[in-house]
Amino acid sequence: EDRAPLAASRDDSGLSDEDGPLPSLGLFELSSLFDPMPHQHAAEGCFVPGCRGGGGHDPDAVVQALGRMFQLAKLRAVQMESDHSVRFTGLDGRIHRLLVGGLSRTVQDALLAGFHSALASRGGRANWAALDEAVASELWRAESRIDAVAGRRVLETIEVERWRPSTSAWDTPSTPVDRELCWRWVEASGKRNPHLFPGLSCEEAAKVRTSPPCEPLSGLFQAETPWTVDCHEGTDGEGWSYSVAWNSSVWKRKPSLWDTVRRRRWTRTYT
Repeated sequence: EDRAPLAASRDDSGLSDEDGPLPSLGLFELSSLFDPMPHQHAAEGCFVPGCRGGGGHDPDAVVQALGRMFQLAKLRAVQMESDHSVRFTGLDGRIHRLLVGGLSRTVQDALLAGFHSALASRGGRANWAALDEAVASELWRAESRIDAVAGRRVLETIEVERWRPSTSAWDTPSTPVDRELCWRWVEASGKRNPHLFPGLSCEEAAKVRTSPPCEPLSGLFQAETPWTVDCHEGTDGEGWSYSVAWNSSVWKRKPSLWDTVRRRRWTRTYT
């Protein structure tokens, strides 16, 4: 399996010949990997390893974090080490490490690609699009599984909707970029759910609102429970969570002005 280059470096000037893309995902949002600093620092290309934080910024904490901040424009080389850490070498020759062993291989590769983009850009501006997509994919896959315990199976499906300005209402996704999401009942990956009733068309599936039109592929299983919406602290009272895009890594329980898509998870137990 091909991986992203394990190492990359910048020329002696510290800059490449061409400008790189602006960051598509600010480091400010990656609280699980980086200290959440003000947005201007993310735009300028900085990171602070090893810290997590909340909303406000204590002045003393900000000063301490700034002392640990590494500007990507001063990055000379980056490589993945065998101990699952990313090694950074600055233009001053100092070496820094970021432990990433707890991340999946896909996320590690995407993270490394982001740092490589900073090396290839003017001013150390990193493009985190690949990392955003990888993290979102991991989150979706974590919610998609069929459990088999003591003869029971839990069938899952994701219901999706898009905000339609013309009607000021939520409806089944139908734009060209929605692809298989237009089926309304999909897997966590966004693909059409393979457990949809046999012979059900996309148009018919899109009109179903009361409960998922899904059943196990094997007729040997009998429903033990009704379909149930998964509600928790990250959803509203009807199980919906909202975001700006399907592949976003951030989903909220209440929609903002920019949130145009939403999803919720249904489950049903069979024996």
